[in-house]
Amino acid sequence: EAERVYNLHQSISQQEPSCIAPVGLVWNRLLAVMPTAKLYNADGNHASYAGNILTAMTFYEIISGELADAIPYTSALELDQQQQALFGQIVTQVLAEHPACPTP
Repeated sequence: EAERVYNLHQSISQQEPSCIAPVGLVWNRLLAVMPTAKLYNADGNHASYAGNILTAMTFYEIISGELADAIPYTSALELDQQQQALFGQIVTQVLAEHPACPTP
């Protein structure tokens, strides 16, 4: 479903130039690498804490232009150092393959 939604948004952005945050693709990539990641709340629709962090890292890289895989470990987050590093790596990889904003 993430691919379908991303492709739909891409087709819209062809008509109205805009940035597309590939959050679904980031989630899919993380789940492919770490299938035990709990990105959804129990309802299966809403993001868990980890899902919110992954999404926030995606927007951080898009908005700031700074690589998510360079974000230093933050002990205040409820993720261990390995998880935070993996989340940042996945975000940076996906955004390298699927840039959020069209290049001028």
